[in-house]
Amino acid sequence: MEEGSPLDNTDIQILKVLSEDARASNTYIAKRLGFSEGTVRKRIKRMRDEDLIRILCYGDPTKLGFPIAAMIRFHVLPKALLATAEALTNMEETDYVALTTGSSDIVVRCAFRSDQGFIDFLSGPIAQLEGIVATETHLLLKIMKRTFSLFSRPTER
Repeated sequence: MEEGSPLDNTDIQILKVLSEDARASNTYIAKRLGFSEGTVRKRIKRMRDEDLIRILCYGDPTKLGFPIAAMIRFHVLPKALLATAEALTNMEETDYVALTTGSSDIVVRCAFRSDQGFIDFLSGPIAQLEGIVATETHLLLKIMKRTFSLFSRPTER
């Protein structure tokens, strides 16, 4: 295990396989990597129990009827930062909310069925939030990569 990392090389190898297919069976992972099924099962259970990983399913918004995808950058008064982020987190239109440093305070990714849906979101729920100084909206024309590739990079030695 690398110093400061809760994952060792075996964990990372398992996560590489899961990042390709989160539904891969323990038996498949064990056979592919040359470990026992019990090792794989115990490692995945430990990583889940320690909240190191979550096994999720992501749909393609465009194929699911949400062709309008956007990133919105928020500039927020400091006293309203956490309340605004929490409110954004609770909106069904958002699928990613992050506090940031730099030129914006919060970044949000969202998806809509139509241009009008996006307009309604901006002029409705967003306009009701107190503490927002400014927003910058960015339509996502084509998502070229959607993956978390930490486990596809070689591990440092």
